[in-house]
Amino acid sequence: MQIKEMAERLQITARAIRFYEEKGLISPKKAEHSGYRLFSEEDVWRLQTIITLREVGMPIEDIRELLNRIDKEKESLLHYLEIQRSCMYDQWIELSRVIQTTEQMIGRIKQQKGIDPAALFELAEGNKRLRQMRNNWVDRWNFNQIADYYDISVNENKQGFYPYEDYELVLQEVVHATAPCPDEVGLDAGTGTGNLAKLFREKGVQMSAFDQAPQMLKQCQKKNPGMEMKCTP
Repeated sequence: MQIKEMAERLQITARAIRFYEEKGLISPKKAEHSGYRLFSEEDVWRLQTIITLREVGMPIEDIRELLNRIDKEKESLLHYLEIQRSCMYDQWIELSRVIQTTEQMIGRIKQQKGIDPAALFELAEGNKRLRQMRNNWVDRWNFNQIADYYDISVNENKQGFYPYEDYELVLQEVVHATAPCPDEVGLDAGTGTGNLAKLFREKGVQMSAFDQAPQMLKQCQKKNPGMEMKCTP
């Protein structure tokens, strides 16, 4: 199809399509004699993906990198969408805290019938400290790097000090102590590769999970298909 048909099909302007082509996000073939752009169904899919990612605020450079990875890895789109969602959740949490601090300031001013700069400064500083704590958090255990072989390492039999000793037994004891009932709802915080969540699901519990390491969640998805999970920075 030509650019006019593509624009009508996706409800965007031909100018927008040319812009994405200039940025190297799509590369339609051109007719030999006329030089007209000819768009395939794959081009339609790529443009739909681009439009969707732009709608959720992803920059052009990130979209280009993502499309390059999609050409190589089937799971890249899901992976990057989860990261994008995590960033939006992060911004939402930050904005919620700012709103809460503002509401507290308004409340104090109304109660005191005036402005107490010291009290307002105290609230602002508290909000600032919380933000700095979140921004300065570092993954000291490199979970993203060890995700592919994490399950192997926790089940090794080693002599001497071993932090994962009786790993499977500990998980089983957690499930036993919790005594879950079928159809209950559970949340696995810091799920890692989802081993504990999997045991609860086998007991009929409807599990959800979150973790800060995208690569760990990638492994978690393989053993817990269909489970709701989020990446939290």
